[in-house]
Amino acid sequence: MKFAISTIFLSVSIVIFCELSEAYYYAPVIKDVHNQFGRTEVIIVVPQTNHFSFENIMIWHETTRTLSNEGISVVILNTRPDEKLKIYSEKTTRSLIVIALDTIEELHAFESITKDLHMSYAIWLIFFTKGDDRDVCEFCRNPHKSLSDMKLGSRVLISCCTSNTIEEWRYDGKNHTERQELGRFKKDDRGIVWFSNEQVADIHGGIYSLAGRGLRIVVVKRARMFWEKDGYYYGVLGEILRELSQAMNFTVSEIIWEDDYGVWNPETSSWTGAVGMIHRREADLGVSDFLFSIKRTTAIAFTTHFTSADLYLYLNKDYTARLHWNAYFKLLSMDVWMVIFGLILITTILLTLINYTRRSHFFPLLFQHYLYAWSIYCYQALPKFPEGTPSRIVYGSILLSSMAIISAYGAVMTSRLTVVSYIPFKTLQEFVDDGSFHVIKLNVSQNFDQYEFFDQTLAKKMMSLMMPTNTLPLNDQEVFEQVCSKRVGYYLNDMARKAIEAQGIRIPCELSSIKYGKTQILAMIMPQGSRYLDLVNYYILQFRTNGMMERLEHKYYKEFKRNDFKYSSVSLPGVAPLLLILAIGFLIALIIFIIEQNANAFRKKLLSHQKRRTTFLKTRKASLFLANNCNFKKRTRNLKQFIGRMQLK
Repeated sequence: MKFAISTIFLSVSIVIFCELSEAYYYAPVIKDVHNQFGRTEVIIVVPQTNHFSFENIMIWHETTRTLSNEGISVVILNTRPDEKLKIYSEKTTRSLIVIALDTIEELHAFESITKDLHMSYAIWLIFFTKGDDRDVCEFCRNPHKSLSDMKLGSRVLISCCTSNTIEEWRYDGKNHTERQELGRFKKDDRGIVWFSNEQVADIHGGIYSLAGRGLRIVVVKRARMFWEKDGYYYGVLGEILRELSQAMNFTVSEIIWEDDYGVWNPETSSWTGAVGMIHRREADLGVSDFLFSIKRTTAIAFTTHFTSADLYLYLNKDYTARLHWNAYFKLLSMDVWMVIFGLILITTILLTLINYTRRSHFFPLLFQHYLYAWSIYCYQALPKFPEGTPSRIVYGSILLSSMAIISAYGAVMTSRLTVVSYIPFKTLQEFVDDGSFHVIKLNVSQNFDQYEFFDQTLAKKMMSLMMPTNTLPLNDQEVFEQVCSKRVGYYLNDMARKAIEAQGIRIPCELSSIKYGKTQILAMIMPQGSRYLDLVNYYILQFRTNGMMERLEHKYYKEFKRNDFKYSSVSLPGVAPLLLILAIGFLIALIIFIIEQNANAFRKKLLSHQKRRTTFLKTRKASLFLANNCNFKKRTRNLKQFIGRMQLK
């Protein structure tokens, strides 16, 4: 019994020792590849086959432990590796992906995993192991198809069964695999001796060559970031294409110029323009400033964006900066104006109550103090300094408040006219609600696609403001001439505007802009599933890392200081608000003057009439008095005569 247990224990120990020795073989090789190519992490992929056993778990567990002790981050994907690899492909950029293939079934499983996977930044290390399945070793020695057919687009390192060398497999584009030996394994299976640093240079310096293969390039004729002159390509995208052709070793076999970017045509159920050509695989690469949209991703694949841009509606600053009839009141909010007028009214009433006596009339006194308060706000002196202390305090308070309010108002007015480009609309919704401006566009589909970022209601309103087709401009120069001469707006991203200026197209006026939506990305396009997509993405990221993109932006996107603006003379409509306010003031003053003159004449006439009436009444009264007096005297005399006669009798 003890002998049997010892035998079993010895057998298990031998198996474990053999498996661990295999783990000791994998770990140093993975470590050397990791260090040589500067990877950030190691991802071990275990295909889901019937051969996935306890021994394999033990091997990779020990490999993981050894690498972790060396400070290398390791992840094992043994359940649903295809889904998890897609997640890692979106989050990681410099991974070393390791996989061991024992059988043809595992090879097929590996093909299914990587069929639609794009990890252009990864290094793949594939071990064809020394198992009993000879078919997998035969495939390794004489591959009848390239692993690059599975759209890896990255470097593939191979350890082939009993071979003591490590190779790199590359696809030459002719259904043939190029094999290049990079190093050999050490005798004790504890690492790799690299043959040449140039051969094993990281993809940062190495070139995944297309061996001069020609690519068909489609370009939109009115693309602002790509133009051709004397056989050379200019603009940001022109130089990117030139650098890509050198880095990937391909040639431009054909330049196809399309009229528009491309939209979905529901009548023909097909894509038009450059997008349609890429979708039908009539071109390999679309080199223009394509805006990313969900609808387009169903037909084509976008490369890594080369820049980002904000979408603006551009308007002529001269039109937007003109003061509208209510512009002077828009400088302050409604509640501020209510406080100002309320303060003037309250202080006027307070002054009237302070100076009111029964001998004076209330409303004339109120109107007088109201004019005094406004005269202080207009920096006019009072007719006389008030005598009472309460009145002095109130007038002093009015003076201080007027200084603060006028200073703030003047600062806001100056800032609005000189520092900030005044726009009567803060949003596109206000723009379409105003209705005094129209919208223009070039006859290219990008301008239609930009409305995809609008809500449906706003998009319909924008389209309702579109100028008639026969009046639309044909090129960028005509666009800005119309913007500067008419009340029209033009929807464009800011990077395209800078690219237009870089081409020497003159914008004859200063522009104001209204931003809409989030920042968008601009990218090139390729057919879905293109084997070159990952490489193009990689090199675009490399151009961004090594500063080339920044140099191009400085070269083509710099702001131009234009001193050739022709400022027109101020016309009558330009100062109409000022003249209107002045005219209203004169009219009010004239009305008050006429009222005062007529009232004074009427008062004098009334006083004269009253005086004559009073004189007449006094005269008549005196006459009556005298008449009555004479009659009294006569009656007195008659009475005396009567009394005398009576006495004589």
